[in-house]
Amino acid sequence: MTTKAVIFDFDGIIVDSERVKFKRLSLLLKTYNVILKKNDFRAMIGKKTGAFLKQKFSSSLSSKEMAAISRARRKDQTKNIRLYSRPITGVKRFIGFLHQKKLLICIATGTKRSIVKKTLQIIQLQKYFGAIVTGLLSRNWLTSRNWFTG
Repeated sequence: MTTKAVIFDFDGIIVDSERVKFKRLSLLLKTYNVILKKNDFRAMIGKKTGAFLKQKFSSSLSSKEMAAISRARRKDQTKNIRLYSRPITGVKRFIGFLHQKKLLICIATGTKRSIVKKTLQIIQLQKYFGAIVTGLLSRNWLTSRNWFTG
């Protein structure tokens, strides 16, 4: 079997955004007198902020507070996108290698499309991805071509 494509997740694979997300979320939670511990990091990886908050703090935060914190964290990421845009060591070289091998390189992620595209521009990798599929798709995404990057 010949490999024709490589599909990457985004956060934690292409960019080291999970650590920044944890630090920034920790700062937000302090305003609610909630403290994140270092060992909470592992429980947060790969989860949406709201799901993590519900799992970890549903007894100390209201649904309304958790929703507000989630919105504030997303807003922080949009406003401070460069903080969240540090590429994982070696990923740029690896993606360049895959491109030289003429493989289709794609992203499948739950991260918002605008964040992915802007981050790829910042780290200068946008030209390598043939498709970006995000978790925020319309119901008719299969019949639409707008999930392709270009």
